[in-house]
Amino acid sequence: MDKRTKLIASLLFVVLVILAAAVTRFYSSVPDEISTGVNQTEVSKRLETDSGGNMIFENSSGLCGVLDSRERLIVAPEWQKLSFAGNDTCIASKQIGGKTLTGCIDYEGNITVPFVYSSINRHSADSSDFYIAEADADGQSVIYDSQFRPMFRQSWTGAKFTDGKLILVDAGGIFTYTMTEEGAIFDNAKISGETLGCNYTLEVNSRILLQKLTSQVLEQILRSSGVYLEFAFSGNEDLLSQITTKSHTAFQQIFPEDHKILDKSLKGVSDIAIYSVRLEDNTAGYTVSMKADTELTYSDEFDGKTKKLRDKYTAKVTFTGSNMNTLTAVSGSFVETQPRYPQPEPEPEPMYDPVTGELILPIQPETSPQDLPDTETPTAPAEE
Repeated sequence: MDKRTKLIASLLFVVLVILAAAVTRFYSSVPDEISTGVNQTEVSKRLETDSGGNMIFENSSGLCGVLDSRERLIVAPEWQKLSFAGNDTCIASKQIGGKTLTGCIDYEGNITVPFVYSSINRHSADSSDFYIAEADADGQSVIYDSQFRPMFRQSWTGAKFTDGKLILVDAGGIFTYTMTEEGAIFDNAKISGETLGCNYTLEVNSRILLQKLTSQVLEQILRSSGVYLEFAFSGNEDLLSQITTKSHTAFQQIFPEDHKILDKSLKGVSDIAIYSVRLEDNTAGYTVSMKADTELTYSDEFDGKTKKLRDKYTAKVTFTGSNMNTLTAVSGSFVETQPRYPQPEPEPEPMYDPVTGELILPIQPETSPQDLPDTETPTAPAEE
């Protein structure tokens, strides 16, 4: 390399060094507020600060945004309402399609919970937060944990938190949970159903059962038990396809071999209980026991007359599986194998006079004058 080339290369190197120093000096002298454009944001009101020093502010238009701890803009002021929800998340409200809808965003403005709710309310229990979100479209409630993960695989027609208890309602029943730091503990289920015009209710308080079965599974078990009762009284075997993938031969009608019965009618269902059982293949199962208030119309074999009999009989329906994908009924029958028909009164034994040995006839009741048939009283002929 000749001297001229070396000189040109040296000059170029010096120029590059000077330019780099100038650029570095320029950027180091620009304040953070200018470099991020925060100087364009008017802070009319400081609303709320989180544990990391981030601040929700309101501008002159009444819209909310977020500044970080160095007062740099991190969420643009485009939200009608903002509130901190922890884990770098804000509950936000915005006008969408003529409605004020609520959802969640992170500190970069990304949507983390969809804007489909009319409200999202925070509740605290046992040093832990959870949220009840009410859908704008149908009023259904979704329960989120502190990380905004859905706590249940369903929405609810109603949700209320009171005295440390979360009370959830859907079309099938009312379910009560105790909220703890570890999550929701299932305390009580009160489920309602209907079959053949008869309403019935199952209440479950067993912690052991409630740890194994979800609200949806309990509702399905009760619905299936009602379907079995309908089959047992109607004889419609097509109904069994709704509740079982097993053979239908394990499901019996009420008193199927009694040919004296002319009609069977369900009048009510009571005393419903559910308990754990061990099935023949040693797998775990659950049995529902219930009293069926029954009216039978039958032909009396003693006098041939058509009569009615009202009594309660115990039905049992057994299930296997513990989730909605595996739950199926495996059997259904009644404990009683025949009705409790009234027995005819026995003929009274003959009685004899101990002295004469003659048969003593039963004393007939005296006939009172009013029991006598009406007769015309004869009258004397009139004197001429």
